[in-house]
Amino acid sequence: MRKFRIASLCVISTWLPAAENISTWQIRAVPDLRPLSKILFVDERVGWMQGGTNSILKTVDGGVTWVVLKTNLSDPRTGIGSIWFRDEKRGWAVGMVRQEPTIWETSDGGYSWTVRYSEPRAFDGSTGAMLDIRFVNEMYGWAVGYNGLKAAIKVTFDGGKHWITQYSGSEITGQFNLVRFWDPMHGWVLGPDAVMTTSDGGESWELQYFDGGSQLHDLDLVGPSEAWIAGGWGHLIHIQDRRNSEVPLTGSIGDGFLGWVRFTTKETGWAWGVNGEIVKTLDGGKTWMSEASPLKVEPNSEISTGDGAKNSSNLFITVTPGKLLVRSIK
Repeated sequence: MRKFRIASLCVISTWLPAAENISTWQIRAVPDLRPLSKILFVDERVGWMQGGTNSILKTVDGGVTWVVLKTNLSDPRTGIGSIWFRDEKRGWAVGMVRQEPTIWETSDGGYSWTVRYSEPRAFDGSTGAMLDIRFVNEMYGWAVGYNGLKAAIKVTFDGGKHWITQYSGSEITGQFNLVRFWDPMHGWVLGPDAVMTTSDGGESWELQYFDGGSQLHDLDLVGPSEAWIAGGWGHLIHIQDRRNSEVPLTGSIGDGFLGWVRFTTKETGWAWGVNGEIVKTLDGGKTWMSEASPLKVEPNSEISTGDGAKNSSNLFITVTPGKLLVRSIK
């Protein structure tokens, strides 16, 4: 393994009641907001989605209705890479302003945003952006992205008041798209072709997986040292205790690119292919079975997956063009 030591609101959609047991996947259209990308819930009722043109949508009834928030992030020079919330009021957004890496904070549930960190472009004038952010508690948080040709990992130890660089380099990949932390010590970052981990809070980062043609897209943790990765063609990548394995999938999903994976327990998980097929495991990934998709499944149809999220009742997937999928996980 290689190690690196780091110097007005608008109601737009109506849903089935959250308490209803939706035992199969149901499709929900979201008009005029394409594409949909990130989605998250902080409890059974409250969640957000990220839409096109820097739109942010919010639900306070478990997904029964969604509203578009009127925010101050609509400047065309601004681009949002991702949003994340700790609770109903406090959240974070990452992206770029004038093509420079930027981090924002909100304390009113996503209506108004304040810049907490910005960084000049790389010395050669190339662009930069932060693409994902996570906090593990009130004080510790990480954000990832790129600046110029270098992938970047930023960390805060004071609740986002100050951010410092934990990693900046191009040895592995030109950017990091996702960051996930299980606890303050154990974290994972995902790039287009690489996975790196830390077990010491980011003081050092260790390469876990690298494949220059893999096109990694999504990562979900099921433990501090265990993760499932979607990307590449016809298989999921399973990493556990520093051991990597490729899990082949059958059917039409085995012939296409995998865009998303999410586990609701250590044993139960779902994966999604860009041809629209959904597969499920009930035994921790040893075997996978097809589930009926509400979208038309065609080889090479390239239905793009945005993100997945869950509350205590349902699992949600955002897909392009502008639709949501939902099913019960009870």
